[in-house]
This record gives sequence, structure tokens and C-alpha cells, in this order.
Amino acid sequence: MVSTSITAYFRGKPEAIPRHKLYIDALASVGVEKMLGRFQPVKRHCRLCDGHYKSHEEKKTDVQLSVQILRGAFRGEYDKLVLLTADSDQVPTLAELRDGFPAIHTKVLFPPGQRTDELSKHADTHHRLQEKHLRECQLPESVEHEGKVVSRPDSWK
Repeated sequence: MVSTSITAYFRGKPEAIPRHKLYIDALASVGVEKMLGRFQPVKRHCRLCDGHYKSHEEKKTDVQLSVQILRGAFRGEYDKLVLLTADSDQVPTLAELRDGFPAIHTKVLFPPGQRTDELSKHADTHHRLQEKHLRECQLPESVEHEGKVVSRPDSWK
């Protein structure tokens, strides 16, 4: 089984980047592969005040995820896909997977409080995770990766 974390470090909150990197290192310690996207600054329009403001948009992560899923299907690397997302940008990926590889069973797990009906329609099964599921699946209190110990923050216990 291959697990991949496709993520991007949000430069708009520099204080969060070290924590995010520690989490990615902790995932790597249990065999989760890392793929990085990026955040790009964008100018947005506010319909309420007719003004503009700066924001950030994550780039590459959706496409990287789609490519990994379809590449694995073409190579025959899996017969079951479990996708943890509520992002409807993955609908075309699941539709293509179902159309081109009907023998691959697809399951979508929705994060707590999220759901996308359109995504549900393109998966064989779907379930909504609850907070208790996340608590049950946490990494150990500390893990070692590349010679350094990564400890779980108190707020995650």
C-alpha cells in the first residue's frame, strides 16, 4: 500500500510552516510519501465592498493528486483507492477512473463536517469521518525521522 501526502506550505502564515514540516516528517516516518505544491498570491475582488484584496491560492496539488491516481491505475499498482477529500476538483479523476478502470474500487472519505454530493456520485462508496476516527488514527506520541525525534503537540492529544 502506498500513501502519499500532497500538500503545500502556506507562506502567508510563516509561523505555521515549521509545525507543518514537522507533521510531514512524522508522516514520512511511517512511510507516507511527500509531494509538494505551492501557494501563489492572487488578487481577489470583494462583492460587498467592491474592493480588492490579496489572498493565496494553492497550486499543483489537485493536478498532482490526479496524476498520481491515474498513473497508478495505468500501471496496475492498486485495486482499491481510498481518497480523503471533499474537494470536487477530484470529480473528473474519479469519473475517469470509474470509466477506464471499473475493476478498481473507489472510496471517498470526507473530513469531519464536509461532504460533496457530486464526489459521492463518482465513488463506489463514501463515508464521513468523525473527530473520533481522527483521534483513533493519530501517530504515536513521538516518532523518529532522519535522526530527529518529532513529538506530537499537546493540542493534538
